Amino acid sequence: MKKTILLTAVLTLLFVACSKKDDNKVEKELIRPVKILVVKNIENQKKYLEYPGVVYPSLNTIMAFEVSGSIKKFNVKVGDYINKGDVLAILDKRNFISNVKASKTALNTAFKDLKRAQILITSGAISQRDFDNAKQRYENAKSKHEIKEKALEDTELIAEFSGVIAKKMVNDFARISQKEGILLLQNNSKLEVKIDIPEKDIIKSKGDLKNVNKIINAQITITALKNKHFPALIKEISTSADYTTRTFEVTLLMENPKEETVLPGMSATVRLTRKIQTNDIYIPSHYVKSNEEKKFYVWTLNKENKAIKTFIEVGEFNADKLHIKKGLNKDSKLIITGLSYLHNNMKVRELE
Repeated sequence: MKKTILLTAVLTLLFVACSKKDDNKVEKELIRPVKILVVKNIENQKKYLEYPGVVYPSLNTIMAFEVSGSIKKFNVKVGDYINKGDVLAILDKRNFISNVKASKTALNTAFKDLKRAQILITSGAISQRDFDNAKQRYENAKSKHEIKEKALEDTELIAEFSGVIAKKMVNDFARISQKEGILLLQNNSKLEVKIDIPEKDIIKSKGDLKNVNKIINAQITITALKNKHFPALIKEISTSADYTTRTFEVTLLMENPKEETVLPGMSATVRLTRKIQTNDIYIPSHYVKSNEEKKFYVWTLNKENKAIKTFIEVGEFNADKLHIKKGLNKDSKLIITGLSYLHNNMKVRELE
């Protein structure tokens, strides 16, 4: 009997000891080591993006005659500054003048015929149909004459805006066709710089496009003027990506500096910096998760070394980081490894 009791006691002690070992083993397994990111303010984080660009004139047009003909004279040469309304080139007008004279004669004849028809119809000498025909001939002659006069006016090429003659596209005395390019006119008082932004960056700007210049500072550095930086405004953002490069074209506008030489075709670097408060908090976006209700959360480490599911309110992107509007504070400890294995109040151990 004593032997039986003693054996039972020994087995019980062994069972308890094994159970404690198993419990310790489970407890150790649950204390998962994790890496920690201490939340800092934006002043310690990257907050700008840079892209290569090319300079273009803000106003750029190819000047062309509205009629065909032979160029009689160019009044300008490449590099000349011209004013809006200046005559840039003239066609040989002789045929156009002859056409105007002929159409004027035809119009005078039609006018006389119409006057005569008005007298005759009142006396019943002609029918209403004959009168209507005379009236129609006059209207046709008037329309043709106006067309010929307009063609004569179009033998002079008039500058649409003030600017610089950037290129001469045909030779003197050349025979040109209607709408054929003659001169390239540019206005360089303001310059455009075009850049291509990857789709990952343009998507992160979504929601900012309407008032983009209120939240983005743009600065342009001309490659040939390495130490010179010029302010700019974002003028246009394409809403359609290039099918090959998957990039979106962004156009910026800058004043052409009077003290420096900046010309279309020059290369540039554009820096886009978000206007943000220095106490804003941004964290890498891949640490942010969402639940079935589409609520955003992160995992944080509390003072008891437990993983806490912390719900947050997110804002806009800056570079590869997401603005945290609510839920995190400076010096919050963000768990950044093993996120898929965590559950609320799980015991974890911070890796040094």
